[in-house]
Amino acid sequence: MLSEFGSMYNEEGLYVGFSSRLSSHVLLRSSMDLYRSITPRYGMTIPTHGMETFSEVFCRFSSPASLRVRHSFHRRNEGTRDAADVLRSTNAALHALRISVEQQCSKSLSCSLRCDLVTRLSSFSIGPNVHSGGSALGMTIDWNAASWLRFITRATLFSTDGFDNAIYLAETPAPGLLRLTPLYNDGVRYSVSVGCTPNTTLRAWLRAERVDRKSTRL
Repeated sequence: MLSEFGSMYNEEGLYVGFSSRLSSHVLLRSSMDLYRSITPRYGMTIPTHGMETFSEVFCRFSSPASLRVRHSFHRRNEGTRDAADVLRSTNAALHALRISVEQQCSKSLSCSLRCDLVTRLSSFSIGPNVHSGGSALGMTIDWNAASWLRFITRATLFSTDGFDNAIYLAETPAPGLLRLTPLYNDGVRYSVSVGCTPNTTLRAWLRAERVDRKSTRL
């Protein structure tokens, strides 16, 4: 289901995407989503409309290494009325760039490095424009210590101007489970996952996670 607002009700739009293999080592993906609410959403006084684009270039080198570059752009316009019945519209534009490099160090060990940058411009019908942003730097080590034992460790240093500029990490803490974790304000996040497969019918995972925030700014 493709929906900007979480359900298919009160929404219409157009989504297009394509994928192209430019060479045996380079893959290009891109998409665009145009959407709007048919009637004003809850708490809004005018219909919401926006646009979201996504582009990704994946390169696999002759050596056991790969490079992935992603860029997304999201623009949304919304409007509310204050206590004096004055219409206040907001136009927010968010750019997000992610660059990740993965290296297969050996048959049992792989490492990856990831860098995220976000920038946001919020324009208001009343009041000055607001510029904000954030960045994050993360590293992952994946080690198959034995045929039945696997360790995955992750560490991410992040700094953003608030939740509106949160950097989202998509992780699979266990097979079949996808988790999105928002990182915002200033801090460091650590996680360790241990997987054990004693036989072909049993697989168990143990995960520990810690987030240290250096500030509580909103």
